[in-house]
Amino acid sequence: MTKFGCSTCGWRGINVLTAESPFVEFGILRACPVCRNVTLFLICEVEGCTKEATCGTLTAEGVYMWCCMEHFDEIAGANKEEE
Repeated sequence: MTKFGCSTCGWRGINVLTAESPFVEFGILRACPVCRNVTLFLICEVEGCTKEATCGTLTAEGVYMWCCMEHFDEIAGANKEEE
């Protein structure tokens, strides 16, 4: 499940405001539900982690997962062990 954080007000959660982007065809704008700024970033999807997700990889189950660098090796390593 994709988790978001707001760099303006500090909000964290999964339910963000969305709207069609006037800038990119078929694009979507996402905004913070608290302060309504578009300063969102992704949060690591590993259970209990609250760090910013700076990368991602396929899991052993074949699902793409956003994660922080701390958990990347753990997830990518588990994926390689399955091969």
